[in-house]
Amino acid sequence: MRTCFRLLCFAAIAALCIACGQTNEGEDIACLWDTDCPSGQICQDGFCAPPGDGDAIEEQPAPIGECSVNEDCDPGYFCENHFCIPENLPDADRPDGDKPDGDEETEEGEDETEEVESADAEDEFDGDMDDDPEPELEPEPDPEPEPEPEPEPEPEPEPEPELEPEIEEEAPPTPCDSIDGCATGEVCNLSLGRCERRADVAGPTYELYSFAPPSGAADDKMTIDGNLFYYGLFGTYLNTSVVIGSTAISPIWSGMEGDQNRLVFNIPAGVSGVVSVRNMDGLVLLLGSFTPAGAGVAACDGSTPAESGVWPTEILSAGPYAAGYVDVATLEARVFYPAHCGGVRRAGIDGTYPLVFTFRANTQLWLNFEYLGQFLASWGVVTVVAESNRTGSEAGDFDASVTDLASRINTARNKDFGTFHAAMNGVRTTSATAFLSLGKGATRLQGVINKDSTIAANTAATIVIGPIEDGATLLPGLTLVFAASQDDIGGDGAALYGRQPAPKWRVTVQGGNHGLFTDHGIWGDLAEGFDGAPTIGRAEQHSVVVRFVLPLVERAFNLAEHFPEYLDSRPASSLFTVEKGQ
Repeated sequence: MRTCFRLLCFAAIAALCIACGQTNEGEDIACLWDTDCPSGQICQDGFCAPPGDGDAIEEQPAPIGECSVNEDCDPGYFCENHFCIPENLPDADRPDGDKPDGDEETEEGEDETEEVESADAEDEFDGDMDDDPEPELEPEPDPEPEPEPEPEPEPEPEPEPELEPEIEEEAPPTPCDSIDGCATGEVCNLSLGRCERRADVAGPTYELYSFAPPSGAADDKMTIDGNLFYYGLFGTYLNTSVVIGSTAISPIWSGMEGDQNRLVFNIPAGVSGVVSVRNMDGLVLLLGSFTPAGAGVAACDGSTPAESGVWPTEILSAGPYAAGYVDVATLEARVFYPAHCGGVRRAGIDGTYPLVFTFRANTQLWLNFEYLGQFLASWGVVTVVAESNRTGSEAGDFDASVTDLASRINTARNKDFGTFHAAMNGVRTTSATAFLSLGKGATRLQGVINKDSTIAANTAATIVIGPIEDGATLLPGLTLVFAASQDDIGGDGAALYGRQPAPKWRVTVQGGNHGLFTDHGIWGDLAEGFDGAPTIGRAEQHSVVVRFVLPLVERAFNLAEHFPEYLDSRPASSLFTVEKGQ
């Protein structure tokens, strides 16, 4: 564009130069500069004329000539397209970019090679052209800018997927046949003959450990053990849910009971398949498959321990019998008994056996003395692990609670348990009873003793674990009191022990706490700890309890005593201390 403009300028200048010095029809002399005019005249409007008032005659540059470079031109001219062009020619640019000819000044620093002249300058020049100019070349259109790529649409956020179930892939359970036969963090389920994981304190991670029974029928009770099903002051087992195969088990309608580490409920009819649990955070974990079985007597199939018929020489080992069990609705209890093989509804072994009845703590699941029931059953003792607080223990409810308990105890005394289930045909109990309680269960035990004189007269022994001193006073029979050095709930049991007549024993578990006395109880969660922190494991604490419970039961029922030294010799151990009252 700039080149076209300058060619037009040269043509105009050349025409003017050729005309300079010539006259028109009126004898006027055409001119470009004052020097083109005769002496005394100046060039005005392209013709020589006398100067007017105030006009001065200025010396003009020499005429335009041909050139190759600027040096070929006279001072005041520059070379452009082989012509010498006056530097002060209207609308001609000087090489240095200055414009003393009236053009609009460029901004400081503007590049003189800018390729586009202002539209105003072009319009002004076009208006001055008299002759037909060469046709103005059409400016090359500026290249159209490449369209900016449209921004890729942001992907819509994917909906959060439902939490996928995770499978607890563990090695097959380790077999065991003694209380101390498993690794740290595990206990021995003597009924099934397998090691099972347990938590000793509340942990930060939701986990599933095991469920039992692996095969069962409607109204058998299933227990599921894990860690952190819920947490916090407002957490509850009602925040969890269980599915077996495709059957959901409602925490409300199934009669489920639970705490942070154990769920207990009746197995619905016709269910089978993988067992899964959703905790309060919605995280689902899977365990192995449950298989259905008939409701009658379950045949021994080699999947559980069989009776050995041999009396062991080691007190922590399973006895000569297998540990069978049946859930009995009329007793609101799980009954453990000597059987031909372990597990639910296995055929019992005929005989008359001592009867032990349990009383749970206030905030404990009632089904939480399985380890004691399994162990004692293998040594020839029927143990009724009972719901002992279904009507509460507050003022008006307490009397109803102990009345109900007394009725169930009398139902279980001197009884052929075949009346409860065919699996226990021939399994009979004594009229005498031993009682075992935990925490405030001692208060309900005392209430039953006070309520029913027949039961009191037939009490062979009372075993009180971590008693809370608010109601238990004088208990009949041989008395065994358990305490634990880290038990911040039950204390040391010294006061209750001191009130009992001899013979009596008080055993303190060193490093144990209140929760480890149970199958899987933990008092307090990550935020609230009510119990002391243990320095030993659950299986170790269980081993201390059975070391003294079995000898006491054998002595109280006048049975052959296999380990009398635990009551008589007060053996030294880093796990416990023993105080004996004669």
